[in-house]
Order: sequence, then structure tokens, then C-alpha cells
Amino acid sequence: MSRRCKREECSARPSTSGPRSRRLPPALFHAFTRFAQVGIVVFDSKVPIGATPEYMAGHYMLQGASSFLSVMALAPQPGERVLDMAAAPGGKSTYISAVMKNHGLLVSNDANEKRIKSLAANLQRMGVRNAVVTCVDGRQAPSLGVAFDRVLLDAPCSGLGVISKDPSVRHVVSFSFHFFCVSKI
Repeated sequence: MSRRCKREECSARPSTSGPRSRRLPPALFHAFTRFAQVGIVVFDSKVPIGATPEYMAGHYMLQGASSFLSVMALAPQPGERVLDMAAAPGGKSTYISAVMKNHGLLVSNDANEKRIKSLAANLQRMGVRNAVVTCVDGRQAPSLGVAFDRVLLDAPCSGLGVISKDPSVRHVVSFSFHFFCVSKI
């Protein structure tokens, strides 16, 4: 992902764990604002922010601003056992691990085998040490043999997280569509 963030905003979350938790160089993002004290919304960058040395080294993660909120609501604690049921590409899982201070167990699961490679790569790039990656249907989670303290299911079904980028989405998604999404869980 190498976006330049012109005309479209991007969100980034600086790493907060381990040696990657340095300050980001101010020249990296030319126009940005803080988001919920954990991330930044980037309005302008003269470089592709998904291809900088800082990105590759795990100093920050690109993710939608709405992705921060589900982890904040989950409020994982260090030492807990947490399951992220729809984890790929890893933005929420890396944030969960950071909130847990890399202590405890994080099972980052995605049912789509094609998305597991990017999930594992992002966990490694961001320095996550307390995660196990699995690829099972979420309904099979009990077969993992772990009693989880918290479970996050931020299912990639409705596409409503893009409303801030494309307001027309709110007019094409019907109430019955949400029932369809729930029936697939």
C-alpha cells in the first residue's frame, strides 16, 4: 500500500511497543491531526506513506480511523487471552497487542486463507510477540481449546467503515443488508 494521501485522508497509528516506539519524523506527514490520542489522520504527505523506511521498520501501521474504536471499546488488558476473529490484515491485532504491552495471549484469526500472509507479515513488522495466527471459521473458535477473556469480531461485512471517505455508501446500504450480514456470522 503506497498512498500519497492527496484528496483522501489516511490514518496511521504509531507503534507503542518495544524499540519501534520512537517518534515519527515530522517531515513524514505534512498535514495531519491527532485522533483519539492513539493515532493520526494524515491529510497530506509528499511521500508514499505505506512504503517509507519507517513503515517497513514497523514504526507505524496504516489503518482506518474507525478501526481504533473497536479496540478501544474492547479494552484488552496485559496478561489476558484475546481472540481477534477477523484479524487480517492486522491493524486491530497490532493495536490490541500494543494495548496489552505484548503480554498475554492474542489469537489473530482470519477465516480467509489468502489474507493470512499479510496478517502474519504485519504482526511481525510491528514487533508483536504475543500473537498466534490461525485460519479457522470463527464458529470453530471453541475448538482452539482456549478460554478467552475477550473476543473481538469486527466483521468485514457491511463496508460502513468507508463512509467518511465515500458518503454515498450510507444511501446504498439498506437495513435489510445488516440483517444479511448478521445471518452470515
